[in-house]
Amino acid sequence: MVFWALIYNFILIPISYIAFRIASLFAEKVKLGIQGRKRLFPNLTEKINLLPSDKKRIWFHIASYGEFEQAKPVLNALKQESDRYSVIASIFSPSAYENIKSHPSVDVITYLPFDSWFNARKFLSIIRPDAAVFVRHDIWPNHAWQARKQGIPLILFDASLRPDTSRFFPIVRCFNRALFNSFDIIHATTEKDVERLSRLCAKKNNLLLTGDTKYDQARQRSLDTKKLEAVIDPGAFKGKRVLVAGQTHFSDDRHLMPAFSRLLGQIDDLFMILVPHEPTEDYIAATEATFKTLDISSLRLSRYRKHRTVVDFQVLIIDSIGLCANLYGLGEVAFVGGSFRPGIHNVIEPAVYGIPIVFGPRIEVSSEAQELVDRKGALIVNNTQDIFETLRLFFTDETERQRVGNIAQQLVSENIGATQKVVDSILSYL
Repeated sequence: MVFWALIYNFILIPISYIAFRIASLFAEKVKLGIQGRKRLFPNLTEKINLLPSDKKRIWFHIASYGEFEQAKPVLNALKQESDRYSVIASIFSPSAYENIKSHPSVDVITYLPFDSWFNARKFLSIIRPDAAVFVRHDIWPNHAWQARKQGIPLILFDASLRPDTSRFFPIVRCFNRALFNSFDIIHATTEKDVERLSRLCAKKNNLLLTGDTKYDQARQRSLDTKKLEAVIDPGAFKGKRVLVAGQTHFSDDRHLMPAFSRLLGQIDDLFMILVPHEPTEDYIAATEATFKTLDISSLRLSRYRKHRTVVDFQVLIIDSIGLCANLYGLGEVAFVGGSFRPGIHNVIEPAVYGIPIVFGPRIEVSSEAQELVDRKGALIVNNTQDIFETLRLFFTDETERQRVGNIAQQLVSENIGATQKVVDSILSYL
């Protein structure tokens, strides 16, 4: 490990730091992340000093909003289990940090500092955790190695590796072995992930097949409708044939919008709820312009809430985040974005509602999407014509729609239960 720590800290870290600084000149998101980390340590110290001294501390590192959603069942269960623990969550993504900032199951939320050896040591000296928990993929070496050096138990859950992961490349594989062998326990999501991770883990008995907490989170979200009802009246869509297009990118819209335009002429009362992956002003303005050229009427959620009581338009554009999972419950069919590029988003969120799922061909990053296709609980579409024909099938054939939807829902039912296993594992180290 010492060799790879030297390579990482004297070569990769300086290069990465310079790259981040240069990127901040052109990318607003990177700039926001750098600005958000100013006075990180003084601000964090103030927050930590307010925590009770008699409670043990659990540190979670979470990369993005999506991973925060996956961690929620574990965070909630820990709070329900006992009030003897303080939970500290570090966030990497600025968009995630801005949209989370506080959560009832987390006592302190902070940015993760840049992953230098000094920053990692200082960060851990401030929060003084009794256990460190990483979620899914976002493992920062210096923070992990420094926790290991200080004798802090390291736990990784929802761990998975793609078949074509770069972690197996020559040289890089040796580095990743040094990284993954730092963990006391790794909770893998599938048997295939166990097999792949075993190639990086010397201690095979520390590698467990646990399942994926995103199934538990999807089930919990489907039962809690308060957040959705606070911003929109589900009854307003009564009588509409609703397609929910979730987590979309421009690459998805290029195929989806023309197909939807054609369907409007064939399916009575057809309506789309469009949920962009990142609802920036630029994205939404461009989306509105595209709908206008297709002669499709659209309205933003923020404007609908202020000015409308009647749904007399054809597309509702969601210009906020955190609603997508519940919005799937309003649909008869779901399209999951990222599936034309850069890679598909969460397919479990619509599956829990028992509706058929449609997505593009870029599904390599999601074992759940591949499983749904194998079971015929979802269909892959490769272009505009595919989308048109597949959506027309589901909106005109109720029997087929229910059959495919039931298969999708069954996958969720079979995979509930990972959360408690992870919670028990964390508590065993405290």
